[in-house]
Amino acid sequence: MSDWNLGSIADEIHNLVSVPTLISGTTLLNIVDRRRLFMEQYLDVSIGSTAIQDKYQGPLIKFSVSDILIYSNPNGMNKMIKIDVLEINKSSSGVNASISWEQKAMDELKALKGRYNFSKAFG
Repeated sequence: MSDWNLGSIADEIHNLVSVPTLISGTTLLNIVDRRRLFMEQYLDVSIGSTAIQDKYQGPLIKFSVSDILIYSNPNGMNKMIKIDVLEINKSSSGVNASISWEQKAMDELKALKGRYNFSKAFG
């Protein structure tokens, strides 16, 4: 991978999940940007909106996908449809998937935060 911008991250998200039309475009870019800002604050580093380094791309994509899955299922609850003997239970699979993506992203972020660079001072 090379350094990406917010648009490249959004394109990759479109390749991974079905993004509802209400979320795509500027709204999607805003979601990605908010998550970028969260990562900056968490890691105490500067992650620009252009030239996003490889090590930040994975967590940023995962956090954004997590948000999209939540926004795609705004009720966030189980839905039961029952017609006579036919019963369809649409569980909160979108919410569960969102939690999974969020956890993967957070694990990657924690791993990034745990990296330290040591150098020997000359003197």
